[in-house]
Amino acid sequence: MLSLFPGAFFIFFKPFGISANAVDLKTYLVILGFGLVSAFFAGIFTLLLPLIFKKSYSNFNIGKAIIHYSFMILLIAIGNFFYNSFWQDFNQLSWDDFLVVLYRTLILAVIPAILIIVWYQNHSLKKNLKSAREINENRKDQALSGDVLISSENEKEQLRLAAKQMLYIESQDNYVMVHFQTQEGNGKKLIRNSLSKIERQLKPHHLIRCHRSFIVNLTRVHHVKGNSRGLQLELQDTDLVIPVSRGYLTKVKEHLKMLS
Repeated sequence: MLSLFPGAFFIFFKPFGISANAVDLKTYLVILGFGLVSAFFAGIFTLLLPLIFKKSYSNFNIGKAIIHYSFMILLIAIGNFFYNSFWQDFNQLSWDDFLVVLYRTLILAVIPAILIIVWYQNHSLKKNLKSAREINENRKDQALSGDVLISSENEKEQLRLAAKQMLYIESQDNYVMVHFQTQEGNGKKLIRNSLSKIERQLKPHHLIRCHRSFIVNLTRVHHVKGNSRGLQLELQDTDLVIPVSRGYLTKVKEHLKMLS
């Protein structure tokens, strides 16, 4: 869309001083060239980069989308600036010429970029709402068996709990806060360790990483909500809503289906 829009816009609306009487075959070819240059650089950002950096794009959000398309528009403007130099005297091109190209590229690209971002947000929202609805319909109450042993980084401090007592674990800088249920109510304990190391200690229980800051006991989930960013987990015996980031979405869905 970002690549086809500029060429079509130039051809049909004749902006930026293009005279309708001056449009001939050469002009159409030049305009087509701008579209092809835009398509080439747009392809790098929409096809090649997501393929190379899969992990980064798996957690794509609105903020990253704005940065992504801003850089793409800048690269398209640079490409069109040099393409334009083939039809003018390169030695006469200046910084002002580049700013003109950048300005025109922004005008032409901002509308399709906004449309793509809005479409992506709505698509993600519908997809996650559907996933949440399916999970809630098939979810069954289960409890973990066995014990969980959580150790500090130097293994001098340990916390042993029944797996069914676990609620969630939250990252706090160089520590983790373990939240659990006792007969007296909810308890918590601060342990010096990273969430990644704690994650390895908890296998193979349904205590899994769902966010860069959270590990959650999926058997404690009583309701799942969906939004454009992913899923949100509501747990028994706590008011905290645990977010599920896109990078962990597939894994969480798989485990929740195993519990249904």
